[in-house]
Amino acid sequence: MPYEFYKLAHYLGLALSLLGLGAIWAHSVKSPQDKRPSWMAAVHGLGLLLLLIAGFGLLARIGEHSFPLWVWLKIAVWLIIGGSPVLFRRKPQWALFLGITAAVLVTLAGWIAIFKP
Repeated sequence: MPYEFYKLAHYLGLALSLLGLGAIWAHSVKSPQDKRPSWMAAVHGLGLLLLLIAGFGLLARIGEHSFPLWVWLKIAVWLIIGGSPVLFRRKPQWALFLGITAAVLVTLAGWIAIFKP
């Protein structure tokens, strides 16, 4: 597959992941006691899976056959974002803080991808 295909798939994964996370966040703010619909977590998880697969495809296309530090940093950031719905469910009173933290972490992941420290 061409580089552009993986890049587009990576962006689609980012969009789906953030769509699911945003829905979970909005639900935890609006009605924290209600059980959230499972489609929210499914969209978030599907986005994370697509991010992972497309990210490794991108690594292969740019010729990286080992994992440099920036790859490990991005994986760590996305593991934190991937686990954040648990915190939204258990600590709905932290919803604003968690939403801002998720936005900062996504920005950090983008910075890591661009500058590759």
